[in-house]
Amino acid sequence: MVDYSTGKVAPGVFVVFTVDSSHLRQDLKFYSMGDGPYYTLYRPYHLCSFETPISIARACLLGEPTINSSKFNSEVVAVAKRDLEPGEIIDGIGGFRIFGKIYPFEEARKLGALPIGLAAGAKLTRRISQGEVLTYQDVELDRSSFVVKLREMQDMAMFREIGWED
Repeated sequence: MVDYSTGKVAPGVFVVFTVDSSHLRQDLKFYSMGDGPYYTLYRPYHLCSFETPISIARACLLGEPTINSSKFNSEVVAVAKRDLEPGEIIDGIGGFRIFGKIYPFEEARKLGALPIGLAAGAKLTRRISQGEVLTYQDVELDRSSFVVKLREMQDMAMFREIGWED
């Protein structure tokens, strides 16, 4: 499991892992990581503004995947930080209107949940209560947005590949 932490702990990225090898477990214990069977690695920062461009460059220039999964596992969806009114324009990640919450991909898809990456610049079409997940039905997306166009292409390719009809 890999996740991102916020709140009363310093923001950062952590990984929880296990190993089958008794030799590796012995080494992890030697490195003061405990008896297992689960171990945690923690980095107390996440430098998204530096890491994202490097990932893009590695993918485009070197053809190297930096985040590679055989299937779509999760989705970070937009959730209202406060009550929101129709006509409001969403300010996006780090703003005053929404925050991100991770959902299993299948659950987010069934909800029609709005991915947080598409939220910036979207116009609300109905009242949203604090803590409510925003859906595609709740917003008018900026169709000229490059990110919106990329997500639509990604969804079409993914749905075609696995036979979903949405």
